Amino acid sequence: MTPDSTITIPKYVLSESLNDETVVLDMSSGMYFGLSPVASRFWKLLSEGLTREKIQSILLNEFDVEPTVLAADLDALLAQLEAKKLIQQPSN
Repeated sequence: MTPDSTITIPKYVLSESLNDETVVLDMSSGMYFGLSPVASRFWKLLSEGLTREKIQSILLNEFDVEPTVLAADLDALLAQLEAKKLIQQPSN
């Protein structure tokens, strides 16, 4: 995946946000997941079709975090979301 790749949310995944938190529901398995405020913001930007690079830039402006820490946190979050089949990353 390149920084300008667009990550997609499958049609069988629904989400609902309330304040700073988001609940994500996998309709195919019936499992739901709660996201932290930062992960919720990431999810909202992702659902708008923004690239990872653009999302990372926005989050760096909105949160007090070092770029390397944010990049590592996003890598971990993306790996978790992909493992649960809540996102689809483009193949190389």
